[in-house]
Amino acid sequence: MSRGRAGGGLAAALLATLGLAALRDTAPATRTPLVWASSDRYRILLDVDPRGVRRSHSPASVDVDFAAELAARGEAGALDENTIEVVAYDAFGRPRDFDRARGPDRALLPWRLEHAYPLSRARLSFVMPDERATRYAVYFDTVEAGRSRPPRYPGIVGDGDLFTEGYGRREIAASAYDTFVDLDGDGDLDLVKGGTEPFLYVYENVGGGRFVARGRLTSGGEVLAFPHDERNR
Repeated sequence: MSRGRAGGGLAAALLATLGLAALRDTAPATRTPLVWASSDRYRILLDVDPRGVRRSHSPASVDVDFAAELAARGEAGALDENTIEVVAYDAFGRPRDFDRARGPDRALLPWRLEHAYPLSRARLSFVMPDERATRYAVYFDTVEAGRSRPPRYPGIVGDGDLFTEGYGRREIAASAYDTFVDLDGDGDLDLVKGGTEPFLYVYENVGGGRFVARGRLTSGGEVLAFPHDERNR
């Protein structure tokens, strides 16, 4: 099986988050190699600094542009989010068990991907099991590769997950907080949803009465946030 480059050749980026920041491993060749632990062809290696304190199921995050990662590996396909797997490693480069009750998936960590419209970059959040787990691999592949399994619930990260009873698709409709506007210039009205958060969420009109979630609305490459004050409650 061919393997993609572990580092991907893209610059490391530090991300300020409410939890911990994950950094790109820029020198994997000088360290203990990490065992390949997925059927996916590509991976990104990350480091997380526990900041000198004990950790237990702490959230960590990093910004990832999967489209750029695939392009850097000469891959023209589109990311299949159902192939994403995050694995923590021990000091010997072996995958660490996170939940042994999950059998072959026992090493997989809970994760969440937050998109920002219209950027290809997304924020990947995942669980840091403890302060000893400082090295991670994010595995992924393309839709065209056909490696995806049926959608798996990725678990709870613990820093703002949307948790509802049941796991399935629900129809998207507008409420009093929302409006319709053609954001992508294709002649269809896309849905922009507001609410109690200081963000706007974009749902692209893909035809046939269906709207697809595209993430938080951005401006100038950053998520557009509306402060809570006396004019905006």
